[in-house]
Amino acid sequence: MFNVLLAYSSGVPAPAESTSAEHGFQTEFFLFGAFAIFTATLLEPVAKRLKLPFVLTRLFVGLLFALAALSGLDMFEQILGHPATKMVGLLGIAVVVFGAGRHVTIEELRNVGSTALVVAVSGIIGPLVLGYLVSLAMFPEQSQLLHLFFGAAIT
Repeated sequence: MFNVLLAYSSGVPAPAESTSAEHGFQTEFFLFGAFAIFTATLLEPVAKRLKLPFVLTRLFVGLLFALAALSGLDMFEQILGHPATKMVGLLGIAVVVFGAGRHVTIEELRNVGSTALVVAVSGIIGPLVLGYLVSLAMFPEQSQLLHLFFGAAIT
């Protein structure tokens, strides 16, 4: 895959119907993707040494890139506003979720099922109740619907 990205970004001509601005975006987009993959690959030995799953390495690289983009680096300007960025991001999320799920067996799910259920339920009920109570304390004169909304928003 890296060879395809390298060949594409190193001067493969754009299709006739595309403009030079679109070709510039395509080149930047694929170079950015190649750089992200390269960075994640470089960090994998560190993750192995720390006994972290490979998914966390990729998520960490994505987090670093997102923070760099939000800090206003010029290299991200054109990439962030393009609809293709959102599409590839959604595909990336699907790949990460399915990739993580491949390494989990049914037996492991059975072993951690009850614990996972308790964590999931408390992760929803706890913030809902806490948000409701904080809203009730801050705005006692408001309706119950507002308090429920605050609780749901925090959840």
